[in-house]
Amino acid sequence: MVIVIQSESSSWESHLQCNGKSLLWDLRRPIKPALAVVSKHLAGLLPLQFIYSHAHGTAIEDWIWSVGCSPFSITSQGWQISKFQSDTIARSYIITTLDESIKLVNSAVHLLLRERTTEKTFKPF
Repeated sequence: MVIVIQSESSSWESHLQCNGKSLLWDLRRPIKPALAVVSKHLAGLLPLQFIYSHAHGTAIEDWIWSVGCSPFSITSQGWQISKFQSDTIARSYIITTLDESIKLVNSAVHLLLRERTTEKTFKPF
């Protein structure tokens, strides 16, 4: 469940800075963070600053990549999902659907393997 709220105040000074100035978050228009959260939790789209570190074996944050006009970019006011991100969401759904269908077929095969062939269940031509 995603809950989106709106605040009376127009902006809030965040803990993040750009060129020595604190970034202001617009609390009157929560569409950008709402899109970011929904695309993250429903489609598996990650923020741009997360990359995989082979040395650490985990995800790390590299803020150089947190640019552009998207819901995940902290330094911009843009809230539109790019074609690349839209394509990533579509691919995620395709992979998830294929994975679930493979699991269903495998469970059906395991059920069929438990059935014995007898004259009652298999009549020759």
